[in-house]
Amino acid sequence: MRLTRIVTVLLCITVSAPIRLSGWSDEQHTLQGTVVDSHGAVVARASVSAMQVDGMSNAGELNWVTTDELGQFRLIVHKRGGYVVRAKKEADGYPDPTFLLCADSAAKFPEVQVHDANIADLVVALGAKGGTLLGAVVDDSGQAVPHVTVKIEDADGPSAFVELTADEKGRFRFVVPPKPLRISATASGYRPTLFQGGERIRLAEGEQREVVVRMDK
Repeated sequence: MRLTRIVTVLLCITVSAPIRLSGWSDEQHTLQGTVVDSHGAVVARASVSAMQVDGMSNAGELNWVTTDELGQFRLIVHKRGGYVVRAKKEADGYPDPTFLLCADSAAKFPEVQVHDANIADLVVALGAKGGTLLGAVVDDSGQAVPHVTVKIEDADGPSAFVELTADEKGRFRFVVPPKPLRISATASGYRPTLFQGGERIRLAEGEQREVVVRMDK
């Protein structure tokens, strides 16, 4: 009986031991700063993330935090190394900079090296505002094509693009940068389709535009 109790206790200790993910560290380093727009005005309720980049330029998992009413943020990272601090506010037309399509040379995203000390007084500057693209994909009878793949690409550099999956009603939404774009759609059982035959479209700052992509079988 005594031996049985000892074995039971040991098993309980083993099961309750914490599980650590690969690369996780108990270290905590704080990154603090302010998000501003292109004119230097603070941006409240913006989303901020620190993306870790290793020697192979691979990004780690992103964790977004929200700035306060003064545009200030506080991020905690658990690894040492290099980070780039980025921000977005899609509700106000600032595209998500994690997509190559939305890269903006006017944005100022500081790169930092995290060692033993915390880092403060960072300034993250958003780039140009874009517009909100609202779309629907339908067949030749006007019925929705659900879960279709929609591609939005830079008309001047098609290697920069995003692919979205439309919902069950064939609808999609994306905040796009202020540059010429092309839209296409692909779906099983339908011919690949270029919106308006591949015509370039461009949304102005703050513009909200609805488009309809029609697909034929």
